[in-house]
Amino acid sequence: MAKINQIVYDTEHLLDEFEDQNGIGSERTGCITKATSLCSSCPFFLYDTRVNRMKILRKRLDLLARDSVVFSLMQHPKSDLEQSDIQEEFYRAAIVGRDSDKEKIKELMLENNTETLSIIPIVGLVGLGKTALARLIFHDQGEGWNLDLRIWIDLNRKFELKNIAADIITQANGTKEGSSEINTNIQIHENLQLLKNRLQKTLHDKRCLIVLDDLCSIDKSQLDELKEMLRRTNKWIKVLVTTSSEITAELMHTFPPYKLFPLSEDDCWEIFSEKAFGDGGTVSACLKKIGKQIVKRCDGIPSLAHFLGSVVHNQVMDVWLAARDEPIWKLESIYSMKVKVFSSLNQIYYDMPSALKLCFLYLSVFPKGSIIDKEKLIRQWIALDIIGSKHGTLPSYVQAEMYIQDLLSIHFLQVRKTHSTSQEGPGA
Repeated sequence: MAKINQIVYDTEHLLDEFEDQNGIGSERTGCITKATSLCSSCPFFLYDTRVNRMKILRKRLDLLARDSVVFSLMQHPKSDLEQSDIQEEFYRAAIVGRDSDKEKIKELMLENNTETLSIIPIVGLVGLGKTALARLIFHDQGEGWNLDLRIWIDLNRKFELKNIAADIITQANGTKEGSSEINTNIQIHENLQLLKNRLQKTLHDKRCLIVLDDLCSIDKSQLDELKEMLRRTNKWIKVLVTTSSEITAELMHTFPPYKLFPLSEDDCWEIFSEKAFGDGGTVSACLKKIGKQIVKRCDGIPSLAHFLGSVVHNQVMDVWLAARDEPIWKLESIYSMKVKVFSSLNQIYYDMPSALKLCFLYLSVFPKGSIIDKEKLIRQWIALDIIGSKHGTLPSYVQAEMYIQDLLSIHFLQVRKTHSTSQEGPGA
């Protein structure tokens, strides 16, 4: 983190030098050393030197991107079995305080009980428990929720229309064992149109709930094709989508996206205390006080409450104090065997274009809640030459704006409105 901070400082300093050379900072006063005076008489030499320094800064950032442990983003994920056990435990905890959300979403889905396709995305921060809430709805046996089929598609942020169609067909036919082999066979021997026809035949007379978990595509044509495939399949089909991307939610809905908000502090305390203290036993006033302080830093995120409760369970006072005071990413790197709190964020990071990864890494130096000057940030990104275009045609400034929108969409940045100037700028 200190190395990234130094790169940010060096970049700002170098940009100030460029501005001074171009007269932007001419109103500043101060001593000029002899060496600087000599260099200023040869502007081409000075410019070339600064360009080389900027290239060196970029190389330093590239090395950090490769070797960084910020947020543990460079760690390899756990095995599927380990992740499954951890996720199951978290899902049980994450449904705390979500009964109201469950009923509201069910109400929305049943509200339009006519023979039309209904798609409701659940959108929110990573770690809020979107998947846990979807599971709660998926397994609900309450009144009015009469379904012939319940189909769960775990996308893992991967979008392939043939895979989705094949998975739905496999589950609808009641085949669980060997489903991967069957899906592979379907995909090899059938083209997409044949799959669509088969899907329509399989579901045409069924009342069906389909969950598309962890959808991340922001390709409008892809999502439109998915919606059209589902629309042609059945006249009574309800689709629940979970996503961390507001862009995906806006593109993939027939009802307004359901925005999932953080839990109350009391709900977070329930999750934390159950994990930290267990089911019984006396809790000292001292540990309870520190525990309450730990919960305050969770900001209503159940995954953090669950993780920090796991960290302090049966631990000495030093660990409790660390859970209260140390950066979350540092705690996860130390106690990664407990719970992988950033596993979802890891996958978002892995899926980013390489240039966006560098922009993301560069922003990690800003403390949570920092107010960031957007124009200044874009200048720094451009100066470090970390802005790239997929087709090499977009101006750097436009591409930087798009990256900021991408980071806003996944809630890594938030817009702060300044009433005095009516301007907007991102905050970390």
